[in-house]
Amino acid sequence: MLLSGENHSTNAQNNNLISTCLLGTLYMQQQLISRSEPSVFAQEVSNAEQRWQLELKSTPIPFTGSSRENLRRCNAQSASLLLNGLSDGTLQTYVGQDKMFSNRPLGDLKPITLSEMMCHKVHKGHYLLCRTFLRATRIVGVQLVVEDINGDAILLAVYRFPELHQASLERLDAHIPVGTVIAVREPWMKSAGAGGAYDPMIRVDSPSDIVFLGYSNPIVSGTRWRTLSPDTRVLQSRTALDWKEMGNVHFKRGYYLAAAFAWTHAFKLDPSMHIILLNRSQAYLKLKWYAAARADAAASVPGHTKAAYRVACADYGLGRYHDAFNGFRALDQSGEVPESAAHMKRCVSRLLEETKAKYDWLDMFFQSKGKLVDLDVADFVSSAIQVSALPGRGGGRGITASRNMEAGELLVVAKPFAIATREELPKNEFILAVNFLTRRTQDTTYFALVNRLVTRLIAAPAEADKLYHLYAGTRFPTPPQIYPPLADSTFTKMPFDPLAPVIDVDVSKVEAVATYNAFSPRAINVLTRENLAHPEKPGKLESPTALYTFPSLFNHSCHPNALWRCFGNVMVIRSARSIRAGEEIYIAYCDGSSHEDRKKTLNVLLERPCDCCMCMVEREDAESDVMEREAVSEEFHAHISANGLTKCTLTVVEECLRRIEATYRRPQAVPRESLFAAYHSAMQLTEHRGHVRVDLALVCRSIQYGWKSLQAAGFKGLDEAMSASRDLRFVLPLSKECLGHNMTVDLCILNMVHISGSFMALSEVVCAERWRRAAWWGASFLLMT
Repeated sequence: MLLSGENHSTNAQNNNLISTCLLGTLYMQQQLISRSEPSVFAQEVSNAEQRWQLELKSTPIPFTGSSRENLRRCNAQSASLLLNGLSDGTLQTYVGQDKMFSNRPLGDLKPITLSEMMCHKVHKGHYLLCRTFLRATRIVGVQLVVEDINGDAILLAVYRFPELHQASLERLDAHIPVGTVIAVREPWMKSAGAGGAYDPMIRVDSPSDIVFLGYSNPIVSGTRWRTLSPDTRVLQSRTALDWKEMGNVHFKRGYYLAAAFAWTHAFKLDPSMHIILLNRSQAYLKLKWYAAARADAAASVPGHTKAAYRVACADYGLGRYHDAFNGFRALDQSGEVPESAAHMKRCVSRLLEETKAKYDWLDMFFQSKGKLVDLDVADFVSSAIQVSALPGRGGGRGITASRNMEAGELLVVAKPFAIATREELPKNEFILAVNFLTRRTQDTTYFALVNRLVTRLIAAPAEADKLYHLYAGTRFPTPPQIYPPLADSTFTKMPFDPLAPVIDVDVSKVEAVATYNAFSPRAINVLTRENLAHPEKPGKLESPTALYTFPSLFNHSCHPNALWRCFGNVMVIRSARSIRAGEEIYIAYCDGSSHEDRKKTLNVLLERPCDCCMCMVEREDAESDVMEREAVSEEFHAHISANGLTKCTLTVVEECLRRIEATYRRPQAVPRESLFAAYHSAMQLTEHRGHVRVDLALVCRSIQYGWKSLQAAGFKGLDEAMSASRDLRFVLPLSKECLGHNMTVDLCILNMVHISGSFMALSEVVCAERWRRAAWWGASFLLMT
């Protein structure tokens, strides 16, 4: 909802409710993005935060309800907007502010009606019993129009509801049909516009505060409602068989959570229908809610083959590969599930990955090849690393080496805890989230990631501490030094009830964890000029956003000693140079050719300025040199963009190179990204000119530029000889001590290929072979072969 508003006359309030409900978060993207003055945007964020705080601290006032006619009009316009217009705009919302959530069981709360509630108040110790009487719609959150037992009506906005992020009306209808009874734990009643005099609404930021109640529930069965609509009668009269059939319909349409809802209602009406648990288990498997799937299958039909098969599948999804293997082996021995042998083979592969780090890297590469697809692999953490207490670091901990290691050792393989990519979201609908924690905007994939994190906590409460024990900024307590945490044993193996979450989700902490720990993964691809020059497809507006739990424990360095890349959406971390026992291991959180570029990102992620060797060296550069370097680099890239690399003027390129070199006044101690980029372009240009003109002097110069680009990237021990004897064929022309700078590795490998090709043009076959081997050695870091 809009965090703005002015006082209006009483006659205008109903219209304000409609416009706020429909358009409160609708915002044209270019209006916000085009604001080039940072101070203006920062002031607007501060104003928005003040309005939010004002709403929290406003003096409670008595509830004054909205007329049903206005609520119907609002609901109809919202549905029409979702069908026709919402997909053509950008929605604005806010994240990172303090949000309410209840941590008291429903049984400990007392009922309250709307007329007993106060606007601008969280009603601690109470729950609101209500039911929907109009169809569900959404803007950013799900919009429900509900009535209480006295017939008073209000708008109920529920954010981050599982499986309903950017959902269609049809999907909303399936999950929350008209007549659905809801208990809202400790509801917060607020005005529809923060600080304004609009009609009241109830806002629910944590979906765990919502409990769905069937009409047979003791709370509901003895309740007398003042109103009763035809749709409500239909829902109220459904039998267990009706609900079972409805679940079947939803399952066939791919609405797996709606199917689980319906089957849960059926099971509560007739607990003897154990087949329902077996059906619901399959829905959970489709949703990848593996713990819930296992609990249902285990409790469904004793001795049933499908139940045993689904238990084994759930164990596999949970990463319990020994248990999964045993389950599939029993099924294979019975001869009732022919595909069990193939499943057993997969379990063996996962166990070898998990314990011996035996991955089929080439197969993983060719399965993904530039796409963030799910790969069927096991997680791995090397015994060569450990979580250590590191005072002064964010979270007070980090990753250190438990023994000496060489460059190239595999440290971590991790699947995402949750991930969101633009391709799987509605194409023409965008959500721009203004983050109070960073004073920046977050795009659609970040907001979708937060929703998926909340969903995972609800679906797998035993895993909650994997997220809650990550760093969440200074607003939250320092996380424990031990990681990963043990699974929470308070959550039993009883069948999972999707209508009543057993975990209380702290959405504020989830948003903070996502803010400080989310990665933007890109899958490695075939090394070509085209995809290195244009890593994102044309028209792609937003990067994917993912949370990886164990990799989040690595602290940042702009000149890291470990390298991370992704095969599909699987993150792989490997040492990038020799590391001594006890030494901290870093990865890079961001790229950037200058200290100032990186600082813009790091200032919002780190508690203090980055103190890595690269930043310390660059901070010592004279301000005039830094400004000159940036200006010349911009001029250099503008010349290339305007003319195309092959048509650039060589004298202009070399003059820019000379001027960039002149801004570095001390011997090189760390990678120099600006110089690397310039040398790399000069290498390509002189190589092209040399081949076109058959000018061997230019070809030689291209090799020298290639060497200089590798040195600027941090490679050491380069053999700069222009010829070599055959006994050096298998000797790499560089030191294997390190792999250069994290963000330039791909281009460095391509440089080596260029150097090899240029040596072939000079008929220096041994040098060409040596540099080709060097390129393969570098590529082995990416393909992990």
